Amino acid sequence: MTTMGPDIKPEPVDATELDSQSDELLFDPDVSTRKHFHDDPSACQGILKHAQTKFSLVIKESLIQSAGSGLFVEDAICEGEEIFQNQPFISCRAPHLKDVCDHCLMNRNAKLDAEQGGIDCQHGAVPFAKCKGCKYAHYCSRTCQKKAWAAYHREECQVLKEIPDISPLVRILFRILLWDKAGKISSGYWNILMMLEDCFDQRDEESEDDSFQLAVDAVQRNISHRNVTVIWKLFYAIQINAMNIRMADDYTSTGMSFDLAISVINHSCDPNAFAFFEGNRLHVRSLKPIAAGDEITLPYCNTMVGVLSRREGLQKSHFLTCSCNRCIAELKEHEQIARASGSSVEKLYAAQKELGQMGDALHKTVRDRPSEQGKKAVLENFVAKLKGVMREGLPQGAWPDTLDPLPDLRLSLAMSYGELHHLGASVMYALKGCLLNKGRHVGPDWVHNFLDLVAILAEIGQLDLDDQLFKITGFPQRFEIQVTVAGYMVYLLAAMTKTYGTGSRFVRGYRRFIINFLDIPGLPAAADENFVDVFKAMQAKLLCWAGVDETKAIVMPDEQTIKGLLEADMARQLSALSIED
Repeated sequence: MTTMGPDIKPEPVDATELDSQSDELLFDPDVSTRKHFHDDPSACQGILKHAQTKFSLVIKESLIQSAGSGLFVEDAICEGEEIFQNQPFISCRAPHLKDVCDHCLMNRNAKLDAEQGGIDCQHGAVPFAKCKGCKYAHYCSRTCQKKAWAAYHREECQVLKEIPDISPLVRILFRILLWDKAGKISSGYWNILMMLEDCFDQRDEESEDDSFQLAVDAVQRNISHRNVTVIWKLFYAIQINAMNIRMADDYTSTGMSFDLAISVINHSCDPNAFAFFEGNRLHVRSLKPIAAGDEITLPYCNTMVGVLSRREGLQKSHFLTCSCNRCIAELKEHEQIARASGSSVEKLYAAQKELGQMGDALHKTVRDRPSEQGKKAVLENFVAKLKGVMREGLPQGAWPDTLDPLPDLRLSLAMSYGELHHLGASVMYALKGCLLNKGRHVGPDWVHNFLDLVAILAEIGQLDLDDQLFKITGFPQRFEIQVTVAGYMVYLLAAMTKTYGTGSRFVRGYRRFIINFLDIPGLPAAADENFVDVFKAMQAKLLCWAGVDETKAIVMPDEQTIKGLLEADMARQLSALSIED
């Protein structure tokens, strides 16, 4: 079992006890000579020494072909449990996010959680201030600024001043090199960095010049005394092994993080775990039961999109082609769908690719139109083109509601119509995008997509009684919407708790939010015996209006679970929580 003390420092790990090897050996051009982590017990110890966990974790040869080493559990883990947490080796915010603290990663614009912040961070109402030297780093408090200066900013301040547009990945590289030059990285820890997979032999010739010039630049700026080739290959290793910083309250990326324990966890499009941040702490939690002896897997890509998009993205970012069970099953399903429609897999994939590109460009296209009428025209044209592209892909059959990227495109349309306050179209697309998705109703993507749906419904529930939306034939009345929102909020709180855990600041913040919402006069209490039956009837009416089959309806937790969710001692009450899809 690996443990970590309570006093976690962001300084580089001291690994002097690890075996040392020469740079020449570790960077032999023949990558087949690279030593795997699972063959080096000292390296395994150095990687896992800071992983705080109640389980026994071990690095062994991966069960995934050509994946090298992997992280395994020696104890059975239930769905919704924390596997481990730690403070990553390096975390760097995205440079354009001026309201994210450079040290604790506290976001002033957090959606729900007023407690969002780092460990021992006294941000309170103190305004953000930037470093007077580089004018790049922004801090939420004097405390964070002092900690950052002692840990890493002393070395990098001048570099950030000279390169104000530095990317998070390059900043990670330069910080490691500056630490190395200052003697803050032991030879043993450096050896671990040299053992990381870098896919250097698979590099893209088009981007080769840029990455090589980066290594040359590091030497010319006197950032490192290492050989240019060593730096070049280290940057590839960072690109392969770094991860996006995704906070619990907002699953969009706020920067990049580099953590050695994460680097030995391999990819799956049907993962059994996921990672997220609260402040500058990294948490890894289970998405499904993990048997003793099983390998932990994480998603390296957006698992809400289809196999084509996933494979293209993984090949570009990690030089890998995923052949997990989900990918194989989806490929077979696509062949069957294409054949049944008199089409071909090639035509279907071409349509999926075009639809994905359309979705990527939608929000920017809408934003660029100055008038509301122009924005609405963009959305109407998008829907018309969407239908045309789907017909080209499957000319003799309807595009299935669950076939990617249709669910994701519907969610994008929901957000775009919502920004225009066209709430009828917004909620219809959100309902279809969420409920007509064949994925399991678990995990951070599901939670945040459903949170967006609830936000749209909550806005509708605050409209005037005589609003035109309530005059649409078949559309629920305001009270019926409010009951549906109340039920969805309770369900969402259960899903959040399963996903992020009872101790999550995000979960606690959302719980406070819904308790305030449920205090609406005349709204039946969610813990009442008849609430679930009333909710079912109200949801059924909404789904009927939206054209969503009632079999796709959300199933509420039982009454006892609801009471536990809303009680003050929820941590104790939810210890054995189970959510139905």
